[in-house]
Amino acid sequence: MNENDQPDPDASADSRFDEELRRLSAEAAHRLITQDDEANWEPVNTESLDPSQPLSDRERRIVTDDAKALFASHNRHHEDTERIRSLEADARIDKMTGLRTHKVFEDDLPRMLALAEREHSVVAVWQIDGAGLKKVNDNISRQAGDDYIKAIAEALERTVRKSDGVYRGGGESDEFFVLMPHVQEHGDEIDEFLGHKAEDFRNALLKLAQEKPSLAKAIGENWLGLSIGVTSRDFSEPWLHRSVRELADELVTDADRLMRFDKKRHRLQAAEKLRSIGQEVPEDDRLY
Repeated sequence: MNENDQPDPDASADSRFDEELRRLSAEAAHRLITQDDEANWEPVNTESLDPSQPLSDRERRIVTDDAKALFASHNRHHEDTERIRSLEADARIDKMTGLRTHKVFEDDLPRMLALAEREHSVVAVWQIDGAGLKKVNDNISRQAGDDYIKAIAEALERTVRKSDGVYRGGGESDEFFVLMPHVQEHGDEIDEFLGHKAEDFRNALLKLAQEKPSLAKAIGENWLGLSIGVTSRDFSEPWLHRSVRELADELVTDADRLMRFDKKRHRLQAAEKLRSIGQEVPEDDRLY
């Protein structure tokens, strides 16, 4: 073989490049959709191109543009997918506390009630008002308010069982919810169990104040003002003419009513304490 018979490596590389461009352009022809005002396209029927012949400059430019457009389309699709996933995560997880959001609570409660109905078990719901968040923000700092919210979340997670769900209310809320499926107690034992759990939560919050001195002032000023409403449904007893959605609404309404009753009780206690030391009692919404 003489020197002139040696294959040209540049020509071989060009051939492989042309083949890859044809493949990408054909894929783009199937997968890429664009509006006329987004780009100026020169249509090429890539299937009619002779694979044994090198691409002309015009053909190479067109299929290269097709390939670039395909890559851009893939990138946009990936970015859109990631953006959607991020929005979905934001809707389900509270960024500050890492707890599930109230939207997830609204989804989980009917599902847990339906399961409890089939299993004839007990479901309990808590509603907690952190109380005093605005006072902490105004009198100490916004950071102290954020730390106070995180402390409530941590105290709840220390208190409940692994099978329970803890949720934060929407926005910058200082309200929290707990969903407790598969409560083993029945009858009067349910109220006793839930009462002990609520007390355990208050004690867990006090313990956090001892462990983290930076939280002591915020927790100390608001600990008494914490309001908790706890209610339950025992599906070992018949609940006639109630849909799961109706039962869910009833549970949330009952928990909210009991939480407000607890808040009123704490406000009366706070007012009595102020009177006992000769202090003026502020408006109700300034007590806690």
